[in-house]
Amino acid sequence: MMAGTAALGAGTAAADVDTRPVVVSTAYRAPQILPDLNYNVGVPGVFTLRARIADAASFVWRADDGQSGTVPADAAGQATVTIAPRLAGKQFLTVHTVARDGTEYAEYAYEFLVDDGPAVVRDPEGIVYLGATPTFHLTPRMPNVRDYLVWPYTSGGQNPEHTVTVPARADGTAEFQWYLDDTSSSFNLYAQSRDADGKLSEIRTLWTRPDPAAPRLTRTGGQDVGKPTTFTARTGMPGVVAYDVTFRDGATTTERSVAPAADGSATFTVTPTRAGEMWVSVTARNAKGLTTDASQDSWRVIDFPYISSTDFPLGILGEYGRKAPGDFQLTARLPGTTAFEWRTGAEWATLPAGPDGKATLTWTPDRTGSFTMLVRSVTADGTRSNIGAANFAVTVVNARTYSVSPSTVTTGEKRTLTIQGMFLHPRDIVEVTPAGRLPVPATIKSVDPDGSRTVVEVDFAAVPPGRASVTVKPYGGTLWATLNDAITVAPLPALAVTKAPAISGTVKVGHTVKATAGTWSPAATSVKYQWKANGVAVKGATGSS
Repeated sequence: MMAGTAALGAGTAAADVDTRPVVVSTAYRAPQILPDLNYNVGVPGVFTLRARIADAASFVWRADDGQSGTVPADAAGQATVTIAPRLAGKQFLTVHTVARDGTEYAEYAYEFLVDDGPAVVRDPEGIVYLGATPTFHLTPRMPNVRDYLVWPYTSGGQNPEHTVTVPARADGTAEFQWYLDDTSSSFNLYAQSRDADGKLSEIRTLWTRPDPAAPRLTRTGGQDVGKPTTFTARTGMPGVVAYDVTFRDGATTTERSVAPAADGSATFTVTPTRAGEMWVSVTARNAKGLTTDASQDSWRVIDFPYISSTDFPLGILGEYGRKAPGDFQLTARLPGTTAFEWRTGAEWATLPAGPDGKATLTWTPDRTGSFTMLVRSVTADGTRSNIGAANFAVTVVNARTYSVSPSTVTTGEKRTLTIQGMFLHPRDIVEVTPAGRLPVPATIKSVDPDGSRTVVEVDFAAVPPGRASVTVKPYGGTLWATLNDAITVAPLPALAVTKAPAISGTVKVGHTVKATAGTWSPAATSVKYQWKANGVAVKGATGSS
């Protein structure tokens, strides 16, 4: 490329300044740019010319197909020229600028492509997988097309020896299918139109590398040693006949083939026999032996026990456990577990496991603060699992009580009381204490999960009328929460007869007599009968007649 200018007519220009015009076209683009297939031989396209000198008067141009002309520059030193190319292929539009004083500056040769290669539509569109056989529909963009030449380009370069000739119909269209069995990154299909005289069009790229169809894997389960891990594999490759599975469990590698289901997917399981990193690799293949890329998955298998506790919530954040005895539930992952070894301090302790591999560990904290419990499983032959760790914290929690309802009850009855407060616990002790009397224990029926409400049942049979207090002795706490004189115990109302009981019938041996209970205030909730003769109870005579 020339950076300076040479005088073509009158005048000269400085040799160190590039005075060649700028030439661009969105219709007829440079050969390395994807062409606009709306433009072809005989189709007018606009070229924009822009001067690099300040006093441009016009532009002189000529094309390789013999067309030429002069176009005036506007005030900004620009112009456009519309050209309908007469030839296909790469060619040049050569342009130079003419100044107002007649100086002609250096030429610029703009290379562009007139693309007359065939138009292509692939069926199906979108992603096409390895092993598919898509159909390509070809439409000519040059006259009198007789046939099309199609050949592959692979990692070894173009392969014209594999060229396929596709005859064209009378209207020049054609179609063909191509089996996609090459996933190299450089794979392409090329096609050219050829007319009756043997003239060839520009080359069209029909295809790039198909999707290598590596199976998509989904995994379910498999965290625990000795328990199956289920995989589902699905490939986009059509006609799959088998999935080849490689499973690596530590130093052991196994391989097998899995037949697909009717929908083309395959489900299989692998069972880890040890803790550690597991690895699976899966490929799919069709009846022709074509193999997809591999999909791989790795996961970690553990053999230390499950640890859970509602009394000592696990985790470094969240609720605290109480400084009181509580339980941990231990569940083995290691097959054949007969015992658990655990510690919160320096020494290990042993806890037998049940036949189901489970155990409950009851533990009492000796302080408040943070704890780490370490647990491992042990089998009958002395095999030990890896160590699992559970972090938790312990604190002193004292309940708070705000109210109790109902505030009035009647002596002699069982009543349900609802206590509102904070930090209430199912293992609290709740008592009702009448004034001057010993406390009466309450039975806890339920506690809300957030500890804000406790429902208890109290038997007031032995509680005399008067005032009574409600006390909550918190589980693992140090301070009692008492609602003083929170309940009024009312006396039983006086019993009054509104209609006296009566006996009807003839009181004589062999006759039947009947009793009516009468009516009372307050109304009786139940009535019992006992017949007597001469003041002595008649055995079994407990009915109304």
